[in-house]
Amino acid sequence: MGPERRPYRGVGLSQVLVAPSELDSLVAVSAGGSHTLGLKSDGSIVAWGGNSRGECLVPAPNRDFVAVSARSFHSLGLKADGRIVAWGDNGSGQCNVPAPNAGFVGVWSGGSFGLGLKTDGSLVVWGDGADGRFAVPEPNANFDTVVTGESCVMGLKADGSLVVWGPNCQSLVPLPNADFVDMAGGIYHCLGLKADGSIVAWGANDQGQCDVPAPNADFVAVMAGGSYSLGLKSDGTLVAWGWSEEGLADIPGPNRDFTAVSVGGGFCVGLKSTARPCYGEAAVRASATCRRSTGTSPRSRRERPSVWGSSPKARSWSGAIT
Repeated sequence: MGPERRPYRGVGLSQVLVAPSELDSLVAVSAGGSHTLGLKSDGSIVAWGGNSRGECLVPAPNRDFVAVSARSFHSLGLKADGRIVAWGDNGSGQCNVPAPNAGFVGVWSGGSFGLGLKTDGSLVVWGDGADGRFAVPEPNANFDTVVTGESCVMGLKADGSLVVWGPNCQSLVPLPNADFVDMAGGIYHCLGLKADGSIVAWGANDQGQCDVPAPNADFVAVMAGGSYSLGLKSDGTLVAWGWSEEGLADIPGPNRDFTAVSVGGGFCVGLKSTARPCYGEAAVRASATCRRSTGTSPRSRRERPSVWGSSPKARSWSGAIT
């Protein structure tokens, strides 16, 4: 059974629902403003949720994808041959991937802009602010991976240092700026994961979003929303802190076997695994790079996603897939 697309208020295919069977064999998820992209083990993409700008209409042929990224009303997919496919809202040129569209190994949506990582470690930005507020700081080289936050970009360099830029960025990374393996950005706060499994948090802390709960150890990934934070532990459990008024910090039970989490607009999507992944200090850097380019840790058999948060989007679409 394929996706069910329901017209709403005459706008067109503005809501896409999918049958639970469509969400089998997911290896990555990426949550946007009101939609979610799921990458399947066969290289196809399943998309569900809000579709007012066509952000769920994956262009044909829907195959050979190795990474997905969603934000706001915009979707990006990376093909195995290094090309980027973009669809959805293009009001700021965020779907206009610059030529040559080749040689990419990572892709991220910033909502109004897009960002791609080249094989040589350089970054390419297009869309809103590509020549200004989101322009890559020099030297544009030696990047391992990137995350896009709320009006900010965080880049991880090959030497384990972080570079942060954008209009809402918290660019002063706490010293020593070294040994980082993962990162995440909220509206006015940032998280950095160290190789030893501890988290460094900086920026705004009005909702406790920088107060990492003890013990600050054994983390393998970090995620950040507007004013809340999430950390994935090596045992597959999630830890949440900060603003929790909308249930975004309320992890659904049972809190175990998580392998990846993506933060969307008022909701979170988490993947679970029946085959517990192998973590360790030696594997953290490779695992973090894979998570940030594809939205998950190295591939293994997955269960269907869990969705939480109190926004209407989260409730309606989580009900459609569970």
